[in-house]
Amino acid sequence: MHMPIMSTHPKEPIYPESGMTLIEVLIAMVILSIGFLAIGYMQINAAQYVRQSAINSRAALITSAMLAELWGAGNQSVREFNAVKTSTPSTWPTSGIPALDVSRWANQLQKTLPDGKGSVEIRNAAGNACTQLPCTATVTVTWSSISGTQTHTGSEYLVEP
Repeated sequence: MHMPIMSTHPKEPIYPESGMTLIEVLIAMVILSIGFLAIGYMQINAAQYVRQSAINSRAALITSAMLAELWGAGNQSVREFNAVKTSTPSTWPTSGIPALDVSRWANQLQKTLPDGKGSVEIRNAAGNACTQLPCTATVTVTWSSISGTQTHTGSEYLVEP
């Protein structure tokens, strides 16, 4: 307990300040609350970036998987893969291994990427549709995200296996 300090008026004791006032406590609580809100906002953003990064990785893997299929396709099948668009089944090969590969790839795109679509273009050195290796294959994968449509493209120079 604090002892009063005597003032110049004998009947008015003066007590030194001790503790915090209610206003100081409220100001401290507001500052602390703002800090916690900022931390929560950063956590939400971090979670969104992690999710987007995982989707980007899946898109890269799916693109690489199709390029690997094209590597092993050889001359006979390369023509079958050219101008394939997963969103347009009429562009898909109709039989054999290429048809199965494109069907699996389209299914994988739809399952693993939000609104996932893909396309394959195989061009010769002149930029025309490839009928004989060597050619360049370009695989493009697109999907929807919060920030709009995202795209991942991979290219590979194909030679006779």
